[in-house]
Amino acid sequence: MTILKAVNEAYDRYYGEHDRHVILKAARARNSFGPAPGIILDESKEGFGVLARHYEIQEALRPLFGKGSPVEPSIGNHPDFEHLRVPQATELSPITTLFMDMEGSTRLGLIYKPEKVFRIKNAVIRAAIDIIKSFDGHVHRIMGDAVMAYFGSRGQPVENGAIDALNCAATLRALFVRLVDSQLPEMANDQLGIRVGVDYGPKENVLWGPYGYPGMEEVTATSFHVDVASKLQHAAGRNQIMIGHSLRSLLDVPELLLEKKTIIKNGERREEPYVLPNYLGADGMPVNYRKYLLKWDAYLATTKLASAAPDLVGLNGEQLRVNIGVADVRSEALISETYQPSARMLPKNKELMFEIQMPYQLRLPIVIDLRVENHGVEASRVENNGDHADRQDKTRNGDLRCVHWESTCYRGLHYLNIVVSSQGKRVLASRLGIWVE
Repeated sequence: MTILKAVNEAYDRYYGEHDRHVILKAARARNSFGPAPGIILDESKEGFGVLARHYEIQEALRPLFGKGSPVEPSIGNHPDFEHLRVPQATELSPITTLFMDMEGSTRLGLIYKPEKVFRIKNAVIRAAIDIIKSFDGHVHRIMGDAVMAYFGSRGQPVENGAIDALNCAATLRALFVRLVDSQLPEMANDQLGIRVGVDYGPKENVLWGPYGYPGMEEVTATSFHVDVASKLQHAAGRNQIMIGHSLRSLLDVPELLLEKKTIIKNGERREEPYVLPNYLGADGMPVNYRKYLLKWDAYLATTKLASAAPDLVGLNGEQLRVNIGVADVRSEALISETYQPSARMLPKNKELMFEIQMPYQLRLPIVIDLRVENHGVEASRVENNGDHADRQDKTRNGDLRCVHWESTCYRGLHYLNIVVSSQGKRVLASRLGIWVE
């Protein structure tokens, strides 16, 4: 499996004792001579190929979410706000913030020598950085076994930055557990996991500016929503993702992808719907800021990652291959771009062409059932949420190509459910997510 292989091989490189020395040596050479990312700069037997394979995680993930070529790792000030590195310079600008930390990592120090603890933690952090960069995230800070990252930039809709953060969080969760199982089997029973918190801060609530002295400053965001992303991460359980109400509202995340945190108190299970401590606002009343656990596997199953690595989300066997084209009118000749499921927002009033390809030869007759499932506030205002169904029957070998058109009508995340039956027996199925702005 390409994706898991890329992550496992990357972990092996990150975990290797020589890796840090080789990358630092190569980085110095790159600064001097400036070759392109990924070029092998150290061809010694010990370090051969380290940099050539440095972007394998990005190369595996980015195409599945409609991203371009791999990007260089970086850390520190968000590139959009470097101009604020002057005294008293501030600017209001929206951002989505993600916090991830390793849970159970403190116990590593009680079991292993510091050298091994360092290699384990650093390998996981490096894998997390590459996954964050795969979704155009900007690593702002590394804090021990935790990573803070920003998603979103000028020139793109704020919704796309939030979607990138959701996709990143779900992918981190899926790949981390596999990483522990395959690369750290001795830690699987030691309760090593990750926790992720994500929230969106609108422009009027996020102030960017430099903290510290000139020459010793960090340009960062001041916002309740940045701070609460950290609290959401702490509120999440092992291998859980917690999102804030602002992010949920921005994207109109469907209720079926969310669940409330529950706790056992005095022998009873109770809901814990708000961020704790529940601070008082300026009016002296509790803020009651809502938090939600993301059903990451159900969400990730609507992306192309599910067809590329189905067992990551509990799917088995061959998956349908579906290409999605975007056009202004329903004409295959006028398709202007492609769309990867659940990867970004699409404008309303676009026409989507779904070309469904079978991964292997099926026996006739073949029936393809297609069902649209809409969600969100706008869809709820129309009869039956605007849901509808279609069916295509294939009875001849020369007529097996399936093309289906749909329109983008309502804001939110919607699904096209596809079920393929052969000789009356269900054999293939797919659930594709479409974000609409």
